[in-house]
Amino acid sequence: MQRNEIRLDSAVPEPPEPRLVPYIDGIPWGRTACNHDFSPGPMVSVIQLSLRPGLNILQHSLASSLWAASLEYVRSIPDCKAIYWAPLHDRPERIIVLLQWKSALALKTFQQSFGFGLMIGLLRLNCFNRCISLSLPSLSSSTTEYTCELVSFQFAANGSVEAREQFSKAWDDFCGEVKRDSNDDNLMVCGGWVQRDSEYGTTAAGQALVESQPFFFLGLLFWREPVASRVSETLRNRVATLSSVTTGVNSELTLTLRREDISTTHDDASNIVPKLSGRLTMETSISTPIPRTYRNLSWTTVENHHNARTASGGTYSFPPLRANPSKMGTIIWQFPPHHNQPRTKKSRSQGLQYLRETIQTFADTFYYAITYSSQQAFHGRCPYIGPVEIISFYVPQELFDRELFKLLYRDFSTAMFPPMLGGIPRAGHACGGGWDDESSVLDDNGTKVMRFTAVISWHSNESREEMYGKFVRGAMESYERFGHIIDRFRLLTVKVESMLVSFLNKS
Repeated sequence: MQRNEIRLDSAVPEPPEPRLVPYIDGIPWGRTACNHDFSPGPMVSVIQLSLRPGLNILQHSLASSLWAASLEYVRSIPDCKAIYWAPLHDRPERIIVLLQWKSALALKTFQQSFGFGLMIGLLRLNCFNRCISLSLPSLSSSTTEYTCELVSFQFAANGSVEAREQFSKAWDDFCGEVKRDSNDDNLMVCGGWVQRDSEYGTTAAGQALVESQPFFFLGLLFWREPVASRVSETLRNRVATLSSVTTGVNSELTLTLRREDISTTHDDASNIVPKLSGRLTMETSISTPIPRTYRNLSWTTVENHHNARTASGGTYSFPPLRANPSKMGTIIWQFPPHHNQPRTKKSRSQGLQYLRETIQTFADTFYYAITYSSQQAFHGRCPYIGPVEIISFYVPQELFDRELFKLLYRDFSTAMFPPMLGGIPRAGHACGGGWDDESSVLDDNGTKVMRFTAVISWHSNESREEMYGKFVRGAMESYERFGHIIDRFRLLTVKVESMLVSFLNKS
């Protein structure tokens, strides 16, 4: 008799793949540590942001607006001493950013901040975010334009420590020769060992992955344009000698480096929350200018439940706003939005059908005072028979702009209407949204746009006032939590219109 073999391996789940995270002085950037655990010396962030094809931040566009806003925010982070950036010479879709930090603790603050989070929707996967214990040469004191050559020297993971020490000594000799040979700051050189990623936890697979990483030494050569032809033969020979002792050398040259002015101080008085008055809607909420300033607030701050009174006098407690923004330390794991053509949903929900019929009846009665535009339908439901807010966002018709807006509206809906908590009713519900089939042209500037119509069903007028008030105040108090959402609405939309519809009982 043949016995059936019992196999248990299929029932055992595979262990998760080890996850490597950026380290700062041997400590994961997201781990709580004492200030004295970090070295007091200067640190440099070396960041490469790979933009999606067709984007150019050097030309006036949505991408350049998001980039300018990102730089404005990053330079407000405490102890940021210098910002240099430039596209690569032969691949302008790749942006190199050099950030000089006063200390490793300042670099940790940057990794925990929103950082270049506004750029996530513009990026491809091949980005990196590493750091070096280094002090950059002072380029801001000179009016001369420089390009930066980034030369990475690779060493095998199982190579000897002595070989890397000998290379460090040879590099120091090379820097000394450059200083003696280069006149009038034609060439300035610095470099250091790139800190390797490591595992957040401790597993055998993770440790093996960490130990398999090669070592990299990154040399930064700041060239005064154009001086390559005047480099002495001695320096050429020295560079060749440095390359001969490594397992691989790669060189990238940037376009002209751009220096950001970080001398402007940010006054906290600009973050004073204005007194909110009048009817609060989506249109009035996102018209509030938001300061792009880093605020040292806890990411885990939990808001107290706020009360809103209904017309009948009852009191309801609504779940707080929920903030889940991206942090700079995780930006290398962010995926860009899917590139599918957005589709308009044709199925009509019962609640939205009733809403459209009611508005149509009203328009037929008061035809002399209303300009009828078009009809639109999409999946959704209206759980409350309270006031309904209909919002029209006019977004540039390019597919890329619409993809960014879809991500933005998802973040807004998630923040404003978190899941029901412990049976506590929500203040409202985002019923859904969709695009018009045809593009339109605005009369004021002739920009071709597409309209995205969204419907929010509110528990009551008081709940709407309460939640929008909390949203605007939270945005003014912290760019990281909610401010970036309003800022993105202002950057991505050409025009916003909203109207409130209240339903009365037949009686």
